[in-house]
Amino acid sequence: MKELQLVIEYVELPFLLTILELNIKKIKESNFKLGPLFELHLRTMQDRVSKEQYRVRQEMRRRGIKFWSNISWRIVLRPSIFVGDTHTN
Repeated sequence: MKELQLVIEYVELPFLLTILELNIKKIKESNFKLGPLFELHLRTMQDRVSKEQYRVRQEMRRRGIKFWSNISWRIVLRPSIFVGDTHTN
């Protein structure tokens, strides 16, 4: 289960970074008086997410989990186990 959670985080974290960046952009474009404070908070969150992304990649590497995509998603948890693919190799 821990391996699956790592893969889920690996996929989700880049989306979270994108959402944070979009929110920062919207705050900068607004006339919100507390905009700079919220931007600082969002940048801090970005930093935390980036650090978590690094930790997830390191843990996946340590466990030998490889992730790649093509037309169909394939996630290798162990050399003989494929998740997200109906083919067996």
